Amino acid sequence: MMKLSKKIIEIILKSLGTGYEKRFLDSEFGNCHGYMRIVNYTPPSNVEENQVEGLGMHTDMSCITIVFQDELGGLQMRSKDGKWLNIHPCKNSLVVNIGDLMQAWSNGRLRSSEHRVVLRRSRNRFSLVFFWCFEDEKEVIAPNEIVG
Repeated sequence: MMKLSKKIIEIILKSLGTGYEKRFLDSEFGNCHGYMRIVNYTPPSNVEENQVEGLGMHTDMSCITIVFQDELGGLQMRSKDGKWLNIHPCKNSLVVNIGDLMQAWSNGRLRSSEHRVVLRRSRNRFSLVFFWCFEDEKEVIAPNEIVG
């Protein structure tokens, strides 16, 4: 997951500007660490195939978050205009979220995604979540080239 995370960051840096991956990948993101969680969302016993919030709206305090959700789905992202969009699970695919740390580092050019989990069935929903973060105690400063 660390290797995948670094590759994703490299692609993100390329999208921000020519040569940014060479300039910033190792210097800014070389000491990042990650941790994985297995998340079990248990619906209330009285739910009947409707929509119950399993995890309220939030953003992730990470650079990026990589999510594998089971076939039940339930992950929703909030669009810029405030609408909740379903992120349907696709076989053999992962979801990548920009986190708060990446939003800060990019001076807001990248937006930390507001998201939530809704439970639509009366059975448990599982997901694997990998959070990739700056090293502890790192002062997050947007580089001048990014600030523009």
